[in-house]
Amino acid sequence: MGGICGGDPSEATVRAKSASAGGGLADEEDLKLTDQESAKRAAPPFEWVGNKPVCEFTFNIQTPPLVRGNELIFLYTKKQRTKYVIFDLNTGQISKKAVIQGTDEKFDVFNTVYALHEEQQRIYFIESNERLFVLDLNDADNELKPLNKSITTSDNNVASIAFVNQKLYILGGEEKSDLDDNYELVPYSTAVKFISADRKAQRIDGFGSFATVMKVHKDDSDWIYVIGGLHETEKGYMGPNDQMFRYVLTNCDAYTDDPHAVDKQRWQGSYFVQPANRFGLINYNNEYLVSFGGFMFMNKKIENRLDSVFVLALTDSAKCEKDSWYELARRLPLKGHYHAVYSQDSGLVHLFTYDGFYYQLNIQDVIKEVTGYETIKDEDDEEHKVPVGLEHGAVFKHGWLHQGKPLLPEKTKSIKNLEPKGGDDDSDEE
Repeated sequence: MGGICGGDPSEATVRAKSASAGGGLADEEDLKLTDQESAKRAAPPFEWVGNKPVCEFTFNIQTPPLVRGNELIFLYTKKQRTKYVIFDLNTGQISKKAVIQGTDEKFDVFNTVYALHEEQQRIYFIESNERLFVLDLNDADNELKPLNKSITTSDNNVASIAFVNQKLYILGGEEKSDLDDNYELVPYSTAVKFISADRKAQRIDGFGSFATVMKVHKDDSDWIYVIGGLHETEKGYMGPNDQMFRYVLTNCDAYTDDPHAVDKQRWQGSYFVQPANRFGLINYNNEYLVSFGGFMFMNKKIENRLDSVFVLALTDSAKCEKDSWYELARRLPLKGHYHAVYSQDSGLVHLFTYDGFYYQLNIQDVIKEVTGYETIKDEDDEEHKVPVGLEHGAVFKHGWLHQGKPLLPEKTKSIKNLEPKGGDDDSDEE
């Protein structure tokens, strides 16, 4: 099995595979199965590249890595010290790790959202849904500096941040927020609908906490998708959210904020396949969004860790309907909470569990279950689609099915920080 990430595999023994995703091997449950579920159980799970983890990090990975070319930037807080680690996907080595200076004892990456401004080589943070900080990756002192700006949100929403088309967007930041040349505010409050002849209501309410953000090019426009996360139910429970909103950035003349025409507003709403959180998500060539694992409501209860793979078709095709969700019959080898990064050059999906294990999947193994073909490259590096048939296939899912239904957990659930990995053995040297 793989060793410590960035180190000699002989330096440490990786824990047993059955525990590596925090939930154990996908187990068979003693349930009465429908035909659909029987097909899922009959299909073999996907296989990790190499049939084992690539390696194990010495820290928990509870927040998504930033992508910088062929490098990933991990951020974490451990023993009241916040650090960043730069990991090279090509070499499988850590090229830099450093303690971030200037943080107080209350600062924890877990309580932030962040994005990399690729031109500036700066990471912008929103801490506790309010304060803004910036870390310059070219700063030898590695100092986190306050922007002396704050974000205001509304309707119990939580802001997200994204760098798209050479611009930084703060999603959910309202007009009362402090302005700055480094970012653009995208309020949620503009998404309004009429609920009667003279009454309006906010379409986005209690949304954004621990949501997943993804850029998508669709219908000749660029969009930012904000998906899932946590929300508070009417009974006060914290549980996974099935809401999904997307904001149009380009070619948007046909879109307005008119509450009489919700289907033409710049904020468009739909639903994830299930109320979900802590899943990995990739954009495959603006053809499909693919989610891996996570936890969600299943059978009127919270299933803490899943091995499911869901696909959202972004375009119409012979086998898939645009804007529809599909569940693959094949599953992940391990149930767990994941972050996902897709590398188009290598054709690999890089999956990171929250407790620090790194796996790889061949994206064509996934996509061919939806399309019935596999994309291969010839000796001139040109892509060709080769029919392979639907070996196990996928099942259409109604993404809106659970909206409005009282699927509540029996006990209060919330996202909690994982305990630090044993021993602070990752040195701070670059």
